Amino acid sequence: MFYLKKKVTNKAKVEGSICEAYLIDEITNFASHYFGDDVQTIWNRVPRNDDGGLRSVDGCLSIFSYPGKKLSKRFYRRQLSHAEMQIAHNYVIFNCQELKPYLEQCRQELKSQQSHASDGEIEKLCEAIFPNWLKNNVEYQSNGIENQLFGLAMGPSTSVKCYNGYYVNGFKFHTQRYGRFKKTMNSGVCVKGSCYDDDERDYYGMLKEVVRLKYLGSKCKLFMFKCNWYDTKRGIRVHPSNGLVEIKHTSRLHGNEDFVLAQQCQQVYYTYPPGNKSSEWWTVIKTTARSRYNVDMGEFIEDANNVRSFDVDQSDEISQPSLVLPTQTLDDPNILVESSHYEEIGQHELIQLDINWGNKDDEAEEDGDGEEEEEEEEEEEEDDDDDDDEDDLSIFKL
Repeated sequence: MFYLKKKVTNKAKVEGSICEAYLIDEITNFASHYFGDDVQTIWNRVPRNDDGGLRSVDGCLSIFSYPGKKLSKRFYRRQLSHAEMQIAHNYVIFNCQELKPYLEQCRQELKSQQSHASDGEIEKLCEAIFPNWLKNNVEYQSNGIENQLFGLAMGPSTSVKCYNGYYVNGFKFHTQRYGRFKKTMNSGVCVKGSCYDDDERDYYGMLKEVVRLKYLGSKCKLFMFKCNWYDTKRGIRVHPSNGLVEIKHTSRLHGNEDFVLAQQCQQVYYTYPPGNKSSEWWTVIKTTARSRYNVDMGEFIEDANNVRSFDVDQSDEISQPSLVLPTQTLDDPNILVESSHYEEIGQHELIQLDINWGNKDDEAEEDGDGEEEEEEEEEEEEDDDDDDDEDDLSIFKL
């Protein structure tokens, strides 16, 4: 009704205004299906939180081709410190899928050199030496992915661009400083845990900076979020009944992992408990991305021509037609009678038949009314008997 009431332009003719506006909407929506792709309509308009759409991944590393878009063209430059540059670069190379074979090769070399070391010690050594090991083992190539691997191994530039916000994964993120005077919170960040064991869980924080790193090469650019993370060991609690997550915003996570990839982040917002704004515990509310749907596409299958397609089980979604069983009377051959047994009835005879049928209906109604009155009398008698029984019981109770 609220949508229809907004269509009223002539208050003297409310119904007519609603009908006219509704018809215009239906006509324009129908006609918009026949417009060209260059004409923007409600069916092909750009989503509100547009991240730029899919990009071409030919000859480009996956970490550089993830869709995303900066909030505006405004930015400021700053120089990363040596510690910040190392933290951001290490996070990038350890989360690049194309560098997994190099990382495994580095582990195998360390295991052959340190045969008595445990797996935990090998991992620590690998994290410490892998950046320099990668720089010495990746060769320069003129073009293609190998060229981007070489630029990734050389490290990023210390001069970075910083923005106030970023569109990614259907969310619009604002830095904490940019959104401090806004009524909505777009600076809450959540990064999913990988294995969810006793030492692994989701990480929650606030977005501090949107940083664009630049590596060697024309397309070697990526965005990272620098965040202030809350302590996930002593500063988090989950209600066992409803699974509600609460964060202690005064407890911060200590460590050097301030940077994460923008494509790994989901958006959350924090709210006070009802009636207690001074509480140090905030409730975490996870938001849903706009124009994004979680659809189970099934598994890939290949046919004889090596064409891959999705194997989707839709048996539950297809409506099955109901089976109609014929009755025995329809199969009876004697149900059809010859028309020669019937005679044509005149107009005056039809009137007499209507009068006779009306008298029969009146008699049937009178009989029905009499039966209903008898049933009501019997029910009243039964109620009186029940009241008498209750009176007798009350006497015994006294």
